[in-house]
Amino acid sequence: MKRILTILAAVAVMAAACKPAKEEVKPGPSDEPTTVSNDPSTEPSDEPELIVYTFSQKKLDLVESVSATITLSGQKSGKDFKAQEDITIPFTVEGDAAVAVKSDAQAFVVKAGTNSATVVFTIDAEKAAELVSEQAVVKINRPDGILPGDIAQLRLKVHSGIQTPSKLVGKWVFEEIFDQETQELFAMEDGYDTDLFPFNNAGFSLIFSEDEETGEVTVTPSLEGDFAWYYRQATVTLTAPINLAGTGEVVGAFTSSEANMYVQEGGYSDPLIYTHYMLSWVNCKFDKTEEALGAGVIAVSWIDENTIIIIIKKYDLAPFLDQDGASVWYDGENFDSDILGFASLFKKVTEEE
Repeated sequence: MKRILTILAAVAVMAAACKPAKEEVKPGPSDEPTTVSNDPSTEPSDEPELIVYTFSQKKLDLVESVSATITLSGQKSGKDFKAQEDITIPFTVEGDAAVAVKSDAQAFVVKAGTNSATVVFTIDAEKAAELVSEQAVVKINRPDGILPGDIAQLRLKVHSGIQTPSKLVGKWVFEEIFDQETQELFAMEDGYDTDLFPFNNAGFSLIFSEDEETGEVTVTPSLEGDFAWYYRQATVTLTAPINLAGTGEVVGAFTSSEANMYVQEGGYSDPLIYTHYMLSWVNCKFDKTEEALGAGVIAVSWIDENTIIIIIKKYDLAPFLDQDGASVWYDGENFDSDILGFASLFKKVTEEE
């Protein structure tokens, strides 16, 4: 019996030795543990993104027509926001002058794939002529999910429409060139002889008259004053804006919004609305002795019914600017009217005065 047990033990040892070793199994990609995140930002949300609107400008001048634009941004996507579908944002126009404001739509419609919309506002000239106040406000009627941004509403300054040449009829007397001392100083610093400039205009006047049958308006200048070098008897018609001062902009077919730096020094800090008129005849040389007749352009802004500002917008290279050793102020026909427009104040008077 002892011998049999010994033989069985030996067999068991040999069987164990012959059995292949068990291979180590390494975990594959599908065997790796899964981590569950508790971060809510990684979980999809069914809530729509809140949208913020803002106007591109706080205020605009409405003389003939003007475009107003709103832009949308997302609370999460920011400026990269794009509408997934058309978004309609209605508005109202309120204020005393709202009666004279018309628009080509009743809402801003932001098209799918974009983030802005524009509405064109136009003026009802007949109603504008009767306005007591010039103020109107464009306000958004917010749909759900639309929030106001930096500029939540748009202010419109509604002007009394196009100032036709007949508005000028009457006698206008020169009062002053705005900030003339500074203009003279700049000229001297740049090597000019200021005695040659048209700075002496005491007694100068312009008389505008209208033909009762044709409606044609004519201007007749006086002979006193250096501005008589430029003006000639001429017909007056509306024309497109040219040679805007500084950051001026065109706001209508015949009108501009400009902040002439010398006019600002004279106390008119905000940009003014100017109507541009073509004069059929002026002395394009703007000189006392040399003459070259051609068309000229002036821009007029009404301060009130009896006060206007006139800026000369078009003339050729005048002798007072063509001085040896002086800086080049005149750079072709599109000159800087801030410097070369001789912005001046005129007052309306009666013949008795």
